[in-house]
Amino acid sequence: GITILINLHFVDLAREYGSRIIGLRAGELVYDGPAYEADEEVFNHIYGRAINDDEKLGVE
Repeated sequence: GITILINLHFVDLAREYGSRIIGLRAGELVYDGPAYEADEEVFNHIYGRAINDDEKLGVE
């Protein structure tokens, strides 16, 4: 297999194509697990707040 390390703020792309997601907030590890387990609650925890649909797509 091939390992790729990428920094994404596109939540939907990370969920679709990633097998593992590592979430950092303020330099601290807050999530490290399978992409299929990264639900809304996990991303809210990573970001420290609820994120809206545009943010999930990387649109500001």
